[in-house]
Amino acid sequence: MHRNTQTISPYYQNVIIRGAKRLNYNTQDLLQAAGLPEASTERQSPEIATNLIRSVWQVMDDEFMGFTQQRCKQGVFAIMARQAIQCQTLREALTQGTHFYQTIRNDISLSFIEGSESDSEAVLTLQLKDESLDPDHF
Repeated sequence: MHRNTQTISPYYQNVIIRGAKRLNYNTQDLLQAAGLPEASTERQSPEIATNLIRSVWQVMDDEFMGFTQQRCKQGVFAIMARQAIQCQTLREALTQGTHFYQTIRNDISLSFIEGSESDSEAVLTLQLKDESLDPDHF
């Protein structure tokens, strides 16, 4: 029998909830919709974490969950993903996704930097223009 051992730190769930609370959203409803108890200290399955993120996106109509100066309407990520899925390589998808968000957003700075040919590392960086909106560094 295969058992899924992948889990996500409760830190991320708690930061999302604190962000919603800071913007006066009913966090109990968000937690309940995701199937989570209040202020959990337990690691969560990826499915439950995804449910929480989807609940927050839906209730706030903001895919950036209140951590940016302007809402990112629900559906923007899906549009970008539909474009990126057509790319032939991960490099091409990351380059296109970076360009997409840099084109439509003024409140974030997104960059994709590749190392030299001998260096196989690459760095994808997201910087908020107003970091005070994300005091917990989600």
